[in-house]
Amino acid sequence: MARRGNNEGSVYQRADGRWIASVRLASGKRVVRYGKSHAEATRALRELRKQDLQGTVVSAVKLTMREWFDQWFDDLDVRPSSRRIYANATTRIVDEVATVRLDKLTPLLLSTTIAKLGRSSMGTRQLQLGHGYLRSCLDKAVELDLLAVNPMTKVKRPKWEPKQRTYWTVNEATRFLGHCSSTKAHWASLFSVLVTCGLRISEALGLRWEDVDFDGGRLKLQQSLVWIGSEWTIGPLKTSSSYRTVSMPEIAVAALKRLRAESTPEADTAVFVTIHGNHPRHDQLYVALKRLCAAAGVPRLNVHGLRHVAAALGYLATGDAIAVQKRLGHSSVATTMRIYAYLLRDEGSVAAALDGLLMNETVS
Repeated sequence: MARRGNNEGSVYQRADGRWIASVRLASGKRVVRYGKSHAEATRALRELRKQDLQGTVVSAVKLTMREWFDQWFDDLDVRPSSRRIYANATTRIVDEVATVRLDKLTPLLLSTTIAKLGRSSMGTRQLQLGHGYLRSCLDKAVELDLLAVNPMTKVKRPKWEPKQRTYWTVNEATRFLGHCSSTKAHWASLFSVLVTCGLRISEALGLRWEDVDFDGGRLKLQQSLVWIGSEWTIGPLKTSSSYRTVSMPEIAVAALKRLRAESTPEADTAVFVTIHGNHPRHDQLYVALKRLCAAAGVPRLNVHGLRHVAAALGYLATGDAIAVQKRLGHSSVATTMRIYAYLLRDEGSVAAALDGLLMNETVS
């Protein structure tokens, strides 16, 4: 194939399989077009060169924010659950500037839009996430020469601080687990496993009986259950680090044995299902956990809060952050400590530990 000369443009394929026709116009502006195949992109390139000679090229910057955002969003390679988070955080912001051309977006317009939504019912955390996602969206536009600069780089990121949450003490966790072991409540076994093993709820609901090794006291995590639209769908785990084997304490083993004894499940069937064999809805689990917390006399938590409790208990029991990281399925110990460290020890414990260390050294 003969190599194209300067200003003749190029055709190349992106990592996602789509083809790009790119040409720099006589005016110096670079324009791109998309195609589903090499032939389609080549035809687009020929048309661009023809239009350039005639002075009739419609610049790609005439794309509106809505048009570009939809294209960028469609190309995202993320989990369905992540797509929902992206959509929830960006929809209202994009709606406000949907008809504005990309080249007409300004830091002032975007700042005003975010401030306006902040004064309405949109939460600060959602605005903070939306800021980051839109910055990535417009970074891609800059990368493709649809924009010269990204206006979001000059828009102040909304400040959000997570609320200090109160999780269970060791005594409260013990009371809750004791109640779960004595009650006939249907979801007690699930909550016992979450508190002691630290699984994500999607991981727990993805467990099959063949993933449970009673003799070795281990759970093999190979899939998750993801809520898409209005139904549960089997999907991959969150990250590569999420594919792991988790050891079970006796409390979890006993809970699963009680659950198995209630029926004679097939190996490839899900462990945690309703009495009718269906996957539970979020509201069913929320109500069940609320009732169990009240019966055990412990502060009410949401289902994900049980994972926080498991992380804290694991660290308090071992003092090993790396082991807790691997147990939780985090790719980095920094993630583990950033999310859960504030649950573990207060600052005052450092002085007591130093006293013990230095006094022992002095005595020896």
